[in-house]
Amino acid sequence: MEYTVAVNQAIETLGEKIEEQQDRIWQLEEQLEDAQIIAKVKGWANHGTVDDEDIALELPIPRLQIKLTQHSENHRSWFYVLVYEHTTMDIVAVPMGETVSKGSFANQIINVSNKDEVLKILPFRDGVHIRRDASHLKLPAFAIVDGKAYELEAIAPVS
Repeated sequence: MEYTVAVNQAIETLGEKIEEQQDRIWQLEEQLEDAQIIAKVKGWANHGTVDDEDIALELPIPRLQIKLTQHSENHRSWFYVLVYEHTTMDIVAVPMGETVSKGSFANQIINVSNKDEVLKILPFRDGVHIRRDASHLKLPAFAIVDGKAYELEAIAPVS
């Protein structure tokens, strides 16, 4: 009889612990889902480091850059960032903007071979911002398309 009572208490205790862990798992899953939503919405705004093999390491630092990223056949983004050397010696990319293209426009093949062609495909808002910011901040600006960098001319502010 004592053995049965002890077993039942152990089962009850384990059941309570399992419920607590299930509640904790549910809370963590909810937090993860919230974090994934935030990352999806604000993901472009996260600071990051520049990849070692990236052509971007060959460019001057500090600088402004806008880089075309093809995510899929129907989805591309232009990421506009300020690149500088952090005190930790990492090359850091600070987000300044993102322009997303989806659907039929994103299907258009981008084939550029010179700066004039790059200027024609830059997104309007971030394309103007990077060139205006280059003038204001006195930094060089580059567009990166298909692994090639094209220097952009700064444009003076309107008086």
